[in-house]
Amino acid sequence: MKKLTRAQLNVLDAITKNVNKRNYAPSVQEICDTSGLKSKSTVHRHLKNLKDSGYIHWEEGQPRTLKVMKDVSELDRKRLSLQFEYAY
Repeated sequence: MKKLTRAQLNVLDAITKNVNKRNYAPSVQEICDTSGLKSKSTVHRHLKNLKDSGYIHWEEGQPRTLKVMKDVSELDRKRLSLQFEYAY
């Protein structure tokens, strides 16, 4: 299984944020707006990778059926968090 990337985590968080706010799955455009991504094709690629990794699932051809299947572990969140080291 591939490791989760920062961009995929960003998309997954955008999905969760939209579901918590509206109580239904977001559209690809809403994921773009929330995550800050500009390209719908990039969002589609991240969604496919998240589905292949088991983080999300949706019914083909059925709108608004996107569901989060598993949460990101705290270890992965920590690994993906931005940490800045300053060289002084």
